[in-house]
Amino acid sequence: HYPVYSACRHGNTPYLIKHLEPLLRRYGATGYLSGHDHCQMHIRRGGMEYVLTGTGDGCCYDASNLRKLPDDAELMYLLSEDRNPHGARGGFAGFEIVGTKGRSGGSGSGSGRTTSSATVMKVRLHDEGGGVLYETRFSPRKAKVRFDDGGEVTAEEA
Repeated sequence: HYPVYSACRHGNTPYLIKHLEPLLRRYGATGYLSGHDHCQMHIRRGGMEYVLTGTGDGCCYDASNLRKLPDDAELMYLLSEDRNPHGARGGFAGFEIVGTKGRSGGSGSGSGRTTSSATVMKVRLHDEGGGVLYETRFSPRKAKVRFDDGGEVTAEEA
């Protein structure tokens, strides 16, 4: 529910920065989705995506904590009281997993093997009427995930 980072009124959540963010990185998470603060935001930081969509009950809080985002965070999108060119009064997020798998196999073999795959998550931030305000795509991180028992896989295989 609570954002790790927020440019809006409630701001960053120090507890999540200290305790959750290291776990997200350790286990190869692609990103973190949250609400709570009444704005919409997407930042990219250290190969991770952070999406905040807290406009379900109303839009929007001011971006009074914009300067408190980490220096290395790239602000991709922000809908706030002072950045609302469409006049949104509320909103929501939509997510779609899009994957393709190529199959090949000998003619009549009855078996196929995967030759290629690509999976992305489309993220759309909408206004209260369903209009798309912002759209982006996330691909799985290529990071290695290390388990407590010493095992290791790439984030795509986990």
